Amino acid sequence: MCLHIIATPLKSKRYLSSSSVVPSLKLPVRRHDVACAYNIDRQQRYEKRKKDSFRECGSQDTIFTGADSQEHVPVTETLKEVLKSEQEYATKSVQVDRLVEYNHKCSIKGIVNTETKLVILTGIPMKVYTALTSCVTNILREQGSVDVNIEDKVLLVLMKLKQNYSFRSLAVLFDNCETTVRNYFHNTLPLLSTALKCIIYWPTKDENLSNMPNCFKKYQNTAVVLDCTEIPVEKTNCLKCRIRTYSYYKSTHTIKVLIGVTPSGSISYVSSTYGGRTSDKAIFNNENINKLIPHIDAVMVDKGFHIEGECKQFSQLDAEQTAQIARARVHVERTIERLKQYSILCQKIEWEMLPYVDDIVTVVCALVNLSKPILSQDKIL
Repeated sequence: MCLHIIATPLKSKRYLSSSSVVPSLKLPVRRHDVACAYNIDRQQRYEKRKKDSFRECGSQDTIFTGADSQEHVPVTETLKEVLKSEQEYATKSVQVDRLVEYNHKCSIKGIVNTETKLVILTGIPMKVYTALTSCVTNILREQGSVDVNIEDKVLLVLMKLKQNYSFRSLAVLFDNCETTVRNYFHNTLPLLSTALKCIIYWPTKDENLSNMPNCFKKYQNTAVVLDCTEIPVEKTNCLKCRIRTYSYYKSTHTIKVLIGVTPSGSISYVSSTYGGRTSDKAIFNNENINKLIPHIDAVMVDKGFHIEGECKQFSQLDAEQTAQIARARVHVERTIERLKQYSILCQKIEWEMLPYVDDIVTVVCALVNLSKPILSQDKIL
């Protein structure tokens, strides 16, 4: 059995209104008219409450609002309103104080409020941080300028060196834009480098002998222990720069710096930065370190330093003491290890940061010298 469905067009019905219908008066109202009507209604309700309070006052003591005015307000109600307004003002002031205190706690100064937190984020204690801020302030005064935010800027630079936070992350922490934070770093870093250069100095012969460790008992004429360290950098589009920075030893693009360490473990010399392709011997000759060392003093280097023509080499008989020499020069490795605890020196440096690498290395080496000594007092001759 088949069913056939036939679709019929729907006819629209027309409704006619009766002759007694009145057009609606509820026309669309503008938003401005609604606000005005709401304000008028609110004023009317206020006037009604005011009149009701006047009726309820009865025989209470009153004060008059004017000489010719017949309206009066109860004294008790007036006092209640005054007390209520004072209480609301006090509550709001407390809320404002709490808000200011909350904002202070959420700021970077509120977060870094203990010695432990400061050491974790910057690697230095509070005394060193205060001294650095004071030194940078004095340098600015000598230049004829004053900066009220120098504490935040020094903290920003130290956090960048220690943790290597991106400038975008530092902008969030310091509640500022990324460009401003980047400019703060670029402007404050040279000031820190100028203030800390005096921490890295070449000691005298007497200073070396007075701080000579036990492992250098047979090599007391050693003035410095030299070694090079490499810092990874980003790969650039410039072919010449890629050739100069490529290191066959690390199999990546790096920059190289020569570090000189005293027998006691403090950094006494920091060279300029070179491309990773530069040899250790070329850096040694270009820095003219042999002019700083008297002929009676010795230089302890790794086997990779081929400076036989520049310095007198050990004889074959002395070469048998390689194990003792290795135990003595381990301090330079420990010092370089402390340098690499600053994340900016062990992670890839942005190509735009290369003009500031010399200042970065100087500041980090000075901060390592200001840290706890590598050798304890009982290991000194």
